[in-house]
Amino acid sequence: MGDHRTFASGKAGGSAISGKREKPEGIVSKLREVEVLQGQGMTIAAAVRQIGVTQQTFYRCRKLYGDMGWSQLKRLKELEKENQLACPHRVVWVKS
Repeated sequence: MGDHRTFASGKAGGSAISGKREKPEGIVSKLREVEVLQGQGMTIAAAVRQIGVTQQTFYRCRKLYGDMGWSQLKRLKELEKENQLACPHRVVWVKS
Protein backbone atom coordinates (compact mmCIF):
# COMPACT_ATOMS: atom_id res chain seq x y z
CA MET A 1 0.00 0.00 0.00
CA GLY A 2 3.00 2.30 -0.06
CA ASP A 3 2.21 3.11 -3.68
CA HIS A 4 -1.05 4.93 -2.90
CA ARG A 5 -1.13 8.67 -2.58
CA THR A 6 -3.15 10.38 0.10
CA PHE A 7 -5.68 13.21 -0.09
CA ALA A 8 -3.77 15.07 2.60
CA SER A 9 -0.17 14.73 1.48
CA GLY A 10 -0.46 14.19 -2.27
CA LYS A 11 2.46 11.75 -2.13
CA ALA A 12 2.65 8.82 -4.52
CA GLY A 13 5.39 6.43 -3.57
CA GLY A 14 7.73 9.31 -2.78
CA SER A 15 7.81 10.60 -6.36
CA ALA A 16 5.27 13.42 -5.97
CA ILE A 17 6.01 16.90 -4.75
CA SER A 18 5.95 16.87 -0.96
CA GLY A 19 3.64 19.26 0.85
CA LYS A 20 1.06 19.27 -1.96
CA ARG A 21 -2.48 18.96 -0.58
CA GLU A 22 -5.75 18.14 -2.25
CA LYS A 23 -8.34 20.91 -2.07
CA PRO A 24 -11.64 20.16 -0.30
CA GLU A 25 -13.45 20.24 -3.66
CA GLY A 26 -11.15 17.53 -4.97
CA ILE A 27 -11.61 15.43 -1.87
CA VAL A 28 -15.40 15.61 -2.08
CA SER A 29 -15.21 14.78 -5.78
CA LYS A 30 -13.17 11.65 -5.05
CA LEU A 31 -15.53 10.64 -2.25
CA ARG A 32 -18.42 10.89 -4.71
CA GLU A 33 -16.42 8.84 -7.23
CA VAL A 34 -16.07 6.05 -4.66
CA GLU A 35 -19.84 6.18 -4.07
CA VAL A 36 -20.46 5.79 -7.81
CA LEU A 37 -18.05 2.86 -8.04
CA GLN A 38 -19.76 1.21 -5.08
CA GLY A 39 -23.11 1.67 -6.82
CA GLN A 40 -21.67 -0.21 -9.78
CA GLY A 41 -20.96 -3.17 -7.49
CA MET A 42 -17.32 -2.52 -6.64
CA THR A 43 -16.14 -3.08 -3.06
CA ILE A 44 -14.93 -0.13 -1.00
CA ALA A 45 -11.40 -1.55 -0.99
CA ALA A 46 -11.32 -1.83 -4.79
CA ALA A 47 -12.93 1.60 -5.32
CA VAL A 48 -10.49 3.30 -2.96
CA ARG A 49 -7.60 1.54 -4.66
CA GLN A 50 -8.86 2.73 -8.05
CA ILE A 51 -8.88 6.41 -7.01
CA GLY A 52 -5.38 5.94 -5.60
CA VAL A 53 -5.68 6.46 -1.85
CA THR A 54 -5.44 4.27 1.21
CA GLN A 55 -8.54 3.03 3.01
CA GLN A 56 -7.44 4.87 6.15
CA THR A 57 -7.25 8.16 4.24
CA PHE A 58 -10.61 7.49 2.58
CA TYR A 59 -12.37 6.91 5.92
CA ARG A 60 -10.70 9.94 7.52
CA CYS A 61 -11.72 12.23 4.65
CA ARG A 62 -15.21 10.77 4.55
CA LYS A 63 -15.56 11.58 8.23
CA LEU A 64 -14.48 15.20 7.60
CA TYR A 65 -16.11 15.94 4.23
CA GLY A 66 -18.60 13.12 3.63
CA ASP A 67 -21.76 15.03 4.52
CA MET A 68 -20.72 18.27 2.84
CA GLY A 69 -22.43 19.48 -0.28
CA TRP A 70 -21.00 21.91 -2.83
CA SER A 71 -22.74 24.89 -1.20
CA GLN A 72 -21.23 23.99 2.17
CA LEU A 73 -17.78 23.73 0.58
CA LYS A 74 -18.22 27.15 -0.97
CA ARG A 75 -19.19 28.60 2.42
CA LEU A 76 -16.20 26.88 4.06
CA LYS A 77 -13.89 28.45 1.50
CA GLU A 78 -15.43 31.90 2.12
CA LEU A 79 -15.01 31.53 5.88
CA GLU A 80 -11.38 30.47 5.51
CA LYS A 81 -10.70 33.51 3.32
CA GLU A 82 -12.40 35.82 5.87
CA ASN A 83 -10.38 34.23 8.65
CA GLN A 84 -7.12 34.91 6.82
CA LEU A 85 -8.06 38.56 6.34
CA ALA A 86 -9.29 38.96 9.93
CA CYS A 87 -6.07 37.76 11.58
CA PRO A 88 -3.86 40.86 11.79
CA HIS A 89 -1.74 39.21 14.49
CA ARG A 90 -0.39 36.71 11.98
CA VAL A 91 3.26 37.61 11.42
CA VAL A 92 5.11 36.82 8.22
CA TRP A 93 8.87 37.00 8.44
CA VAL A 94 10.70 38.30 5.39
CA LYS A 95 14.43 37.89 4.84
CA SER A 96 16.15 41.12 3.94
